[in-house]
Amino acid sequence: MAYNPNNPIIVQGDKTILVEVNNDLYEEVRNEVGRFAELEKSPEYMHTYRISFLSLWNAASSGIDAKEIVSEEPEKEMEFSGILIQPNYEVVVAAGGMQEVHTLYLDRFAEKVSGGVVNVYKLSFKAVASALDQSIPVQELIDYFLEFSVNPLPENVLLTLQEWERDSKKIRIRTVTILDMDDQYLLEELKSYKTIRNYIRSDLHYVLEIDEKSAKKLKREIEKKNRFCLMEPTGK
Repeated sequence: MAYNPNNPIIVQGDKTILVEVNNDLYEEVRNEVGRFAELEKSPEYMHTYRISFLSLWNAASSGIDAKEIVSEEPEKEMEFSGILIQPNYEVVVAAGGMQEVHTLYLDRFAEKVSGGVVNVYKLSFKAVASALDQSIPVQELIDYFLEFSVNPLPENVLLTLQEWERDSKKIRIRTVTILDMDDQYLLEELKSYKTIRNYIRSDLHYVLEIDEKSAKKLKREIEKKNRFCLMEPTGK
């Protein structure tokens, strides 16, 4: 069968079929694919069907011949070089000129749901925490998705990323040199001297002293509570 770039279908090696919703042939293809495959996921832009023994059995029972099914699976390689972001936080990377670039980037932090002609990743708290561990700020993720997404970034995904961006700056583990004293009034007195203030980098509030050797373990415990925690390099 000749390749037709206008077809809305991507057939993958794991027996799933992706059907592009924003395509003029969507309704026609949906009706045909539904005859022999089961609808598995139906987010806004790309629906996923799966070919299974049961779905083929049902198709055969309704009089559909195997050759007819094969002829109705026009495989499509997406032409775009971008990514498709779904409202369910899945990121679809189709075959194209920049597939390798996007795959290498997402492999650094995102959970890979499936691979093949199309790679599918999942955005999650854990994925973003992994990005932060590699010094990839959340704002960089937002900018990347806005630049390369072939569809408007779903509002719920954008709002979640923006919320994570704000939350990612609230808790930090860092190594500092502090001037410690037990008397609040003495502290205020020293701060009142200009010659001393010149040496003060910041007036720390809401600070807890921790065992430096346990910093990484503490970070993981904080993240288990769905709170981001940045660990600044020593000496920063």
